[in-house]
Amino acid sequence: MVRAERSGRGRAVVTTDQPNPSSLAFPDGRFEWQRYFPVTGATLVVQASRVRVERSHLYTDLKAYLREPNKEGLVHLDGDNFAFDKGEERRKYARGVHHMLPDILKGTKEAPAYQDRDLNQDLYLFYLNINRSFNALDAKQLRDIAPTREVNWLLPPFLIEKQPVFLFGLGGAGKSLLALGMGLSLQTGQTVLPGLRPKAQMNVAYLNWETDEEEIRMRQLYFGQDLGNDLYHIPCALPIHTMVTDLTRLLHEWDIRLLIIDSLLLAAGGATEDHAATFFAALRRLGRASLVVAHTAKNTEGKTIYGSVFFENLARNVFEVRGKDSDNELITALYHRKGNNVRRLAPLGFRFTFGDQFSVQAADVRAEAEFAKGVSTLDQVEGIISANGNRPVSRDDLLSELCALSPDDLPDRIAGRLRKTLHDHKGKRLQQIMRAGDSKTEYWALASRTT
Repeated sequence: MVRAERSGRGRAVVTTDQPNPSSLAFPDGRFEWQRYFPVTGATLVVQASRVRVERSHLYTDLKAYLREPNKEGLVHLDGDNFAFDKGEERRKYARGVHHMLPDILKGTKEAPAYQDRDLNQDLYLFYLNINRSFNALDAKQLRDIAPTREVNWLLPPFLIEKQPVFLFGLGGAGKSLLALGMGLSLQTGQTVLPGLRPKAQMNVAYLNWETDEEEIRMRQLYFGQDLGNDLYHIPCALPIHTMVTDLTRLLHEWDIRLLIIDSLLLAAGGATEDHAATFFAALRRLGRASLVVAHTAKNTEGKTIYGSVFFENLARNVFEVRGKDSDNELITALYHRKGNNVRRLAPLGFRFTFGDQFSVQAADVRAEAEFAKGVSTLDQVEGIISANGNRPVSRDDLLSELCALSPDDLPDRIAGRLRKTLHDHKGKRLQQIMRAGDSKTEYWALASRTT
């Protein structure tokens, strides 16, 4: 029978009713098994790391050591990477480790002490303990859980505690630059992107599948962030689910609160439903907020995250990113495509200026023809009024501007959408104004204005 106990600083100790052997599970994702030999005072230690599920099997890296009295450190015996739930794989490993044990521990043919089948049985119990800990359930009655009525923001209105947020778009739109700016906001506790103020300072790790570390460092210097406020950078080559154990150790050691994942396809290892399920399972095990940079398929009418629809279905917040570059300038627009438990946001824009001096400024993209597609009529109207210095704009001028923003659309359809928008939001987000001496012309302003 196996029991789980808690011991010191959150360490989980998994024990059996037998005093020997014993297993330990650590917060950084490692597991350790030990068998003590009274005849010599030696201890056989097997450590498991990088525990993960691949192709429905539990894989791990195993390393066996022998701790002997009056000797410093551990004597390495054997190491391997295999499917720990496969009996034949365990038996093969047990034979290899047993062969390297001192004869006094193994005994003789006439009087065997600790046989390879005994070691195989110990490894089987170790596998069961790992499997139970790896798939442990934390069951509670709902009445024992304090309800959360407010969103636990890290960087409103984008990043939420322990939730995955996606930025997707075509290459060159500025996704990675935006992700880095948001990450630096949290790492420094300062407003790096105009209008986005972090709730607090916290450590951020940049998981990089896309480019080399020197380029990320150069992008960081664009924002003027030098040593002392650096993000933690982790170069990656394998899918994230194979890295959960090692990442758990680093996140625990560095006290990381946000993961920037750049980019989705390589981090998930593919684009199918199975890849999406495995990817999100890994994020849940890591238990941190994540900002995921993703691509979209080219030449598609409806812009969505590249790959299975499950990537978008399982994300909490999804933003499409579009970019327009010219000379040393990049205008980036963000469109809120999905939000769980938060209201849909109006389009948000930033203007990045490169060259001799880098700068980033807020940009109102609602009245830009290049960004008009996918923007609601209400947002476009508010953008037109804002671009006019927040001065009232006549209904006819609003219609003309809307037609210029959507030249491929029929004017009658645009006029119908404008009429409905003005009617639905009159006195709420828009305000109708009739000027003295001009009873025929209808003017519209933002509802926050009184003139």
